[in-house]
Amino acid sequence: MPVTFAEIIYTSNPYDTPEILSHKLPHYSHDPISLNPNMEEIYSELSQYPYGFNPDLTLDPLNLNMKEIYDGSLPRHILRLNSGEFSYLDNWNIINVNKSQRHNFISKYFPDRINLYDSYKHEEERDNLFVYLWLYMNGGVYVSSLYEIIKPLDDVLSNKSDLYFMFDLDRYLSPKFLASQPFCDFWIDVVNLMDKRKHYTYPLTREEIDRNTGRRLLTDVLDETYYRYEIIPRLLLDPYTPCDTEYNKDSCLRPIAQSNNIMNYMKCQTGSSDELIYLSVVLLFVILLMILIAMITS
Repeated sequence: MPVTFAEIIYTSNPYDTPEILSHKLPHYSHDPISLNPNMEEIYSELSQYPYGFNPDLTLDPLNLNMKEIYDGSLPRHILRLNSGEFSYLDNWNIINVNKSQRHNFISKYFPDRINLYDSYKHEEERDNLFVYLWLYMNGGVYVSSLYEIIKPLDDVLSNKSDLYFMFDLDRYLSPKFLASQPFCDFWIDVVNLMDKRKHYTYPLTREEIDRNTGRRLLTDVLDETYYRYEIIPRLLLDPYTPCDTEYNKDSCLRPIAQSNNIMNYMKCQTGSSDELIYLSVVLLFVILLMILIAMITS
């Protein structure tokens, strides 16, 4: 029985054989996450393998004779949400998944998390949950649809770590680029914390998404655990800032579009962080309110 979603379409040539690593992968304790009961027989045989991954199981849901034997190297999948293919990445599986497939994937393989998925108000939160669970099941690379992949990713992934991240401009783990070995328990810890924070509310939508499912949550989990990870320099992946107007740098990723809203404009003009801009706006509002009250009472 395959362990990946049967309706996802693989669009690539057969795998290249990666270099075999000899190190033994560590085991991490975590709170269990329930899979579909139909998979219990398969998962009962997985304890002898790193991350509970059975090399006798095929990763190919369409049975195209592309069985991958897990040898400690990063699986060659690139997950994209409603995005196009990249012809020069011929040794990677480019996997495009629509909204219906995301919901079906979680419902089929993680039925105890479907209520969490449906409870989120914002699509970005639902997307984050799907990406984390998909990486846990399959491993590989996730690249946000906000980026165009303009160079192969092979040179920036060392195949020596369990997890790969990129910092954003504020030094949080970016949820826009993630890479992982299959069945890495980090994602279980992430989803468990998402469940604990599901009722947390914040004044700003962006802050709520970041803290409950996004960059701040990822950073909190990494800070509180002991997984083997690597931070890929932004210079190699995404050296751009919201203040850039040209996109011709030597990097693997390039923003498809930049948001030119008033917040980004203020950040570019002042060099301030999001938090400082928000604080300044609140302070200005309070001052104006006090002036207005003073005028009315006088």
